[in-house]
Amino acid sequence: RLNLDIQREVDWQPIDIEVIWAALGVLEAYSAVRNIKRKYISQDSQRCARALGIPLAKPATSARDTKLAKLAYWGLRSYDRQLAGRFLRAAWRAHFGHGSPIGSSQELASAAAGLGLQREAIEEAAQSAEARRAQDASNAAAIGLGCFGVPWFAVDGEGFFGHDRLSHLVSHIGGSTAA
Repeated sequence: RLNLDIQREVDWQPIDIEVIWAALGVLEAYSAVRNIKRKYISQDSQRCARALGIPLAKPATSARDTKLAKLAYWGLRSYDRQLAGRFLRAAWRAHFGHGSPIGSSQELASAAAGLGLQREAIEEAAQSAEARRAQDASNAAAIGLGCFGVPWFAVDGEGFFGHDRLSHLVSHIGGSTAA
């Protein structure tokens, strides 16, 4: 259990893990390993979600279908950071929490229905030059920080890989963990 009463702001920075692996020269190797580990990853992620008390459903589509959501996030963030954060959480909740597809602007608009975002606004945000630049910069920053997988957390220039390292992250920033 973590004491998260820490005055730090989370700066969501979605990355394209396959871009990271390609830049590191390990795309084919990591893809092969993930294919071997697919069943285990699925079972283990369900165990972790149950232990954390969070919903997790098998996404209806692949992780590659999150590209539009990431770009829309970056486009929205260029003018409203809070809205962008709420949008991304709604999209991820729909995709990972409910298993809903989020590959189209209509699917994203449905996922973010409570935010008042229409399909056209999502498309416009995703198609902005700023969105592509920001995604590329996020990928480059992740590579620079040594990212090799997700979830990846960076604090004060130090990387933490995997949800099981959250207690280490909290300790690093001055929080405490409880047994």
